[in-house]
Amino acid sequence: MIDQPAVEYALIWTYEIRTALTGRFQKHYGPTGSWAQLFQRAPGFLGTQLLQDESQENRYVTIDRWTSKAAYDSFRDRFNQAYEALDERCTSLTLQESFNGAFTGPTGGSTKHGPLQELSLVMSATMPDTIETERLRLRPFGLDDVSEVLSYAQDPEWSRYLRTLPRPYGRADAERFIARQLLSDRAVHPSWAIVYEGVVIGGINLRFNFEHRSAELGYSIARSQWNHGFCTEAARAVIEHAFSTHEDLIRVHARADDQNGASQRVMEKVGMVKEGVLRLNRVEGGEAFDEAWYSILRSEWAGGARAGRGGEGR
Repeated sequence: MIDQPAVEYALIWTYEIRTALTGRFQKHYGPTGSWAQLFQRAPGFLGTQLLQDESQENRYVTIDRWTSKAAYDSFRDRFNQAYEALDERCTSLTLQESFNGAFTGPTGGSTKHGPLQELSLVMSATMPDTIETERLRLRPFGLDDVSEVLSYAQDPEWSRYLRTLPRPYGRADAERFIARQLLSDRAVHPSWAIVYEGVVIGGINLRFNFEHRSAELGYSIARSQWNHGFCTEAARAVIEHAFSTHEDLIRVHARADDQNGASQRVMEKVGMVKEGVLRLNRVEGGEAFDEAWYSILRSEWAGGARAGRGGEGR
């Protein structure tokens, strides 16, 4: 009997698909599908697993197994053009896809978790749906929030640095925003409505990059609620839960238009350090602008940054 080679490297993806295209999705992403056939052209490919979420029928996970990272990297170097072409062909099958990370499997029992165990950890270690602070309640956006989102998002001053938003901002735009939040994979990109005295006054979100053990923080608050410290309070709570939920998380970063001083003050008040300004780094709405980047490391947060610096802010 020949022993099967130990799994040393696995790439894990999560997909939300168009239900009407389930058959086509499974044909491309299953163990003998188009992706597996492409992977088989390179040495070191061990197989693909396709898993369906029991509680959400249109949600799937794929696990692509390789003998090593070097084997996968060699495949991408040799067959990148074919990879990109197949990826383009499959775009219409999914509503959203998220890369959960690359995981090292057991080699002679020397590592703590194998790929399937790591997948379980990634999918189960999700941020809480509801976070309570001294004054705020952070909870998922819902269909009933459309009017309250519209009430602050149609304010041109509120969207001054959000150049990709439509102007004027109408009810249909608020409905699309809510739909995107409902469809988002909360394991990778959780978002919360910021609720004060029963009213939605803004939003806050994280986008995890599990491969690099980092997360990006984003937030906004209604202009009528500026200068009350609400964004700082919400951001501090979300960062705390990010580090406590994901024990391997190294850093949380945020970025803003370099002219947006209020947003940068929030970053400073939660203990973030300014890493620098990237000149004309981003183009939105046809306009290039400088971006200020801030971050906080786990060690800095544990060292006392979580206590905050006080003072007023958004």
